[in-house]
Amino acid sequence: MKTNNNCLLCEGKDVKLLTTKYKGYKSPDLFSIYHCPFCNTSYSIPRVDTNDIYQMIYKEGCKVPGYDRYWEYQKEVLKQEFPLEYLANADPVYWGIKDALKNKLKIPTDAKIIEIGCGLGYLTYSLQKSGFHSAFGLDISQEAVLKAKNTLGDYYICADLFEYVKTNKGSFDIVILTEVIEHVENPMEFVSSLLLLLKDTGTIIMTTPNKSFFPDKAVWNTDLPPVHCWWFSEDSIHYMAKSLGLNCSFTDFTQYYKTHTKLLYNSDFCVQLAADHIFDEKGKLTQSIDGSLSSNYGILPKWIKKTKIYKVISRELYPRFSGKFIVSGTRTYSLCVLLTKKDR
Repeated sequence: MKTNNNCLLCEGKDVKLLTTKYKGYKSPDLFSIYHCPFCNTSYSIPRVDTNDIYQMIYKEGCKVPGYDRYWEYQKEVLKQEFPLEYLANADPVYWGIKDALKNKLKIPTDAKIIEIGCGLGYLTYSLQKSGFHSAFGLDISQEAVLKAKNTLGDYYICADLFEYVKTNKGSFDIVILTEVIEHVENPMEFVSSLLLLLKDTGTIIMTTPNKSFFPDKAVWNTDLPPVHCWWFSEDSIHYMAKSLGLNCSFTDFTQYYKTHTKLLYNSDFCVQLAADHIFDEKGKLTQSIDGSLSSNYGILPKWIKKTKIYKVISRELYPRFSGKFIVSGTRTYSLCVLLTKKDR
C-alpha cells in the first residue's frame, strides 16, 4: 500500500502505508504505521496527546511491560557501590553511555552534563556517584522529577526543554538523552534545541531503539504508539545529522558482548503485529507484549527440548545456524550515537 503523504522526517515522497490497524498503548486506539525507504524511518499516525497514558504508566510503573525495569533500576542503583557500572552491565544502552563518556570522549569529571528526559533519575544519580558532580537531570514530568528527588537526591529539574533552552544556551559539555527522541513530536526541532544547550566543543550522546537491527519486514518492533511515535535507523540519524550540519558516529557493541550474553530474537516473531493493548478502555493494565522483545527466543523445535544439553543448543547453537534468529553483536536493539558540530 502507498500513501501520497511525504515522510514526516525527510519529506521523501515514496512513503508506504504498512497498516492502518496497529494496536496502540490503550484500547481501543488503532494507528497507521508508515515507512520511508529513503531515510529508513517508520512512524505512527495519528499523533495524540500522551499525558493520560503517561499517568497510567507512572501509576502502574513497576508492572508495565517494558517500563518495569526502570523502576528496578531506580531501586537497585541505591544499593550499588558503583551504580554506573551496574547500569552498564544491566543494559547495553547504558554501556553505550558509559563507553562514550569514559572511553571515546574521555570526559573530565568536572564537565557540565545534563540528562534530558531523565525520568526516574537513576542514570543522573549514577553519573553523580561516578564523580560527575556537575551532572543533573531535566524532565517535563512533575511526577517523575518528584519521585527522583525523593528517592535519589536533589539532582533534578522539572522544566520544558524549549523553555529551559532560552536561559541556558551554551552551558553544557554533554547532553545525554536515552530512549527519548522516539517519543517527541518533531525530532529535528528537538535536536536543534539540544544543540543550543551545548558549548561549541560539546557533544550530544543519544540512544534510541534501532530499526536497522530487526528484519525489513518488521512493521513496528518498539513501544506501542503513541508512546513511541518514531522508529529510527542509522539512516534516519544520518539524515538528521546531515540536515543539522552535524557529525555523527555510532557505538560498536562488540566489546560489550565479549563479556555479556548476546541477545537473541526470533526473526519470525519480530515481524508480527502487536498482540494486544497495554491498557484497556478504563486504564486497567492488561496482559500484553513487551515492546522491547528482550531475550525472546520464540518457539523452538520439540527435539531440542528433549536433548541433555538443551540450554547450550537452544541458546547458542540452534539460533546461529537455523537462520531464524537475529543475534546481537556489533549492533543491539538500540542505537547509541554521538552528535557534534562540524565546525568545532
